Amino acid sequence: MLFSRKQIQGVISNQQALSLIEVIVALSILAFVAIGLMNMYPLGLSINSEAEKSSVASYLCQQKIEQLRASDYEDINVGVIEEKHKLSDSEDDYLYHFWRKTQIDYMDEDLNETDSDLGFKRASTTVYYINGVTKQEESYHLVTLINK
Repeated sequence: MLFSRKQIQGVISNQQALSLIEVIVALSILAFVAIGLMNMYPLGLSINSEAEKSSVASYLCQQKIEQLRASDYEDINVGVIEEKHKLSDSEDDYLYHFWRKTQIDYMDEDLNETDSDLGFKRASTTVYYINGVTKQEESYHLVTLINK
């Protein structure tokens, strides 16, 4: 079976047109995926920033608790010993975005709050910060018991 020159050229030009359509479709899919990945990049940075703030808040709570545990039992006053306050006034300081509150309460042997000193104090500290993703205030809370 012999094909005419016109038929062969028609088949070749149709194959080239199909290849061009395939390339356009492939580039469109690639562009769609690339745009999706570019939109995820800022979200990834926000989540990373949130994890960093949560870690710093944990460290700041632990730092305050360790400071209290290093103090003499009698030197630790009962009540709110640190009102919620900004940890730094300088915008250049990483602590500028954090607030902390610390409270001490008397506890009995059953770990219930009491008004009298029975040899146990509960130290409770909370660090507040703004969540980078939700823009809502978040907090990290740490509690420990201190005995005579």
